[in-house]
Amino acid sequence: ATVEDATPSLAILRFDSGVNVSIIGQSAFAGQSNLTTITYGENTVVKTIGQNAFMNCSALTEITILKSTTKVETNAFKGCNKVYKVDIQEGTEALVIANKAFADCTALQSIKIPKNVSEFNGAAFDGCTALAEIIVDPANPKFYSESGVVYNAAKTTLIFYPKALIWRNALCEALATK
Repeated sequence: ATVEDATPSLAILRFDSGVNVSIIGQSAFAGQSNLTTITYGENTVVKTIGQNAFMNCSALTEITILKSTTKVETNAFKGCNKVYKVDIQEGTEALVIANKAFADCTALQSIKIPKNVSEFNGAAFDGCTALAEIIVDPANPKFYSESGVVYNAAKTTLIFYPKALIWRNALCEALATK
């Protein structure tokens, strides 16, 4: 990884082509308030994004979860309140998204869950107040989504109802009663 910034705080984190990282460790980049960009070179491998790895990186706006990633741990991106886009690349191995992995990413409005996501629950997006929809790949064998709401594949358990959808529905209902 290389850093492109003359100041003591990190602004751009670049993983060069072919880099193979088993884990981005616990709190490795936590609190880097000037970190705006994380880039990956071709054939970069990152297996696990550790607990609190990028917690409170308040200038970060986009997150890419590589196809090689198999786990995004608790609070990995918690408090990254300017993140509006999370790109989870479809991989061949199962991907686990831990509780509160993206908690308090208050600018996040939508996210797509590819077919290889094998485990996550609503707590992964706790405090994501702008999140209005989660779109699950129809080929995902574990989860199903409809109108932004996530259920288990059998549609017997509601897993996540987006916070912004609650507010939008409440507002529509309030306006309809006037």
